[in-house]
Amino acid sequence: MAKQRPSLADITQESLPQPPEAQGRGLVVPLVHPTPDAHMSRDESPRKEKPRRDRPHTTLYLDHPVRIAIKRIALEYDKKPHDLLLEGVEMMLLHYTGKTIKDITT
Repeated sequence: MAKQRPSLADITQESLPQPPEAQGRGLVVPLVHPTPDAHMSRDESPRKEKPRRDRPHTTLYLDHPVRIAIKRIALEYDKKPHDLLLEGVEMMLLHYTGKTIKDITT
């Protein structure tokens, strides 16, 4: 017959630190509150309470070499790729509408 494995409760009780006043009493166990992430698996992520309504999310599909080129340019000019993409949107708006992002949003 296989050796019986210890239960998880036994292992956690052994690893819990006992305060000096509770070591003499066997019925007193310190209360340990688990962290919110302790019971989550890797696939679960905490959800945001409210999505941002002031700026809805927009997805831009780019080929991999284009994304790499934008990242390299951003690194060279010490900017974020997002900032470069906003510069491109700004130039497009100026070309087609004559207005900037600020003009449109205010």
